[in-house]
Amino acid sequence: MKAAVIGISYYQRHLIEQLKNKNFYIIGVDGDADPYCKNMVDEFLHIDVKDSDTIIEQLKVKQINGVFSVASDITLPATSKIASALGLPGMKYQTYKSFESKDRYYDLFDNIGVKVPKTYTIEDLDDLPTKKYIIKPSQGAGNRGIAVVEDVHNFDFTNHQDLYYREGEIHLIQEFIEGQKHSFDGIVYKNKFYPLVFSQSYNRPSSSLSNEIHFSSLIDNSYKNTVMDYCNKIAKHISDDVITPLHMEFISNEEGIYLIDFSLRGGGYDIFTSLIFNATGYDVLENYINSMLGNNINLPDSILTRYAVMNLVYSEKEGVIEWDKKKEYNKDVFIKQIVESGNKVNLPKRDGDRIAYTICYGDTLEEAKTLSTKVELDLNYKVNEL
Repeated sequence: MKAAVIGISYYQRHLIEQLKNKNFYIIGVDGDADPYCKNMVDEFLHIDVKDSDTIIEQLKVKQINGVFSVASDITLPATSKIASALGLPGMKYQTYKSFESKDRYYDLFDNIGVKVPKTYTIEDLDDLPTKKYIIKPSQGAGNRGIAVVEDVHNFDFTNHQDLYYREGEIHLIQEFIEGQKHSFDGIVYKNKFYPLVFSQSYNRPSSSLSNEIHFSSLIDNSYKNTVMDYCNKIAKHISDDVITPLHMEFISNEEGIYLIDFSLRGGGYDIFTSLIFNATGYDVLENYINSMLGNNINLPDSILTRYAVMNLVYSEKEGVIEWDKKKEYNKDVFIKQIVESGNKVNLPKRDGDRIAYTICYGDTLEEAKTLSTKVELDLNYKVNEL
């Protein structure tokens, strides 16, 4: 059995491990000459993941049984095209195109009754009143290219595009919504949405950054009804007969619940590939693999109520970071150093400026929070001033 994994970055490692445990011969494809999981695959193709035609030509002779990618927006068009060209199970390319860009899916959501912030393009700039907006690229990729601005009329759009945007992306200007931020991860199978984990962001005192996110399968009923209604409306437009991950972000306030971001992928930072299983007991990665092979799958019916706390760690000063040896913990603790020793770190300006993150599990929220606080205090690093 052969599997192609498109994009073999750090966040694909659990997928590759699971395929190896099934004795697959794994062909990894990545535009990076030395990606994180290169040594985990049996064969490496150094091809840009956006070059679907070349990847298809290379894989035609490999006789693969399935094509896979998780927790990545940029690989979606390639995986859907490859599956179609090679007659393999996978997301339909039309499904990807329907949700390819934020401007497209914001229009769809608005039409089907999913509340979204008012969104404009740079052509609307002269007519916009002066207030707080979020500038974002038209295609999603975590926090890439996100900027909160008070004076949109004097914002340097050209420089921002040169720094952060990919070819073909346009600027979206979105009304800034104040409120409580949440995220929701689940799967869609044949037009039906299955919820898995819910999160709520917390800001620490004197910080505008979302430092902790608490995940749980328990959702307040008043909130759940609206969010599930949104998700079911979206699922009607996803008819694929494979498991399609969904990652969504919301902001709620007295005016309602706004869907602010959406991706046809599993949540990053190990949410899809690890956290969901540890927090809920549902092996979403195993069932995703089976669906992409055309095998029988299990869909989530009853979800456990275990909690996880993701703590996002930021540097308190600028300089060069040095990590000491990580302390050993049991399976209820996971630590990832995002910025490795010897690299420069800055004072954080946005959520994406993290130097590390930790995930701690507990049978109660208080247990998980207590463990998370202890682990953060145990982190061994120092930042040497330049």
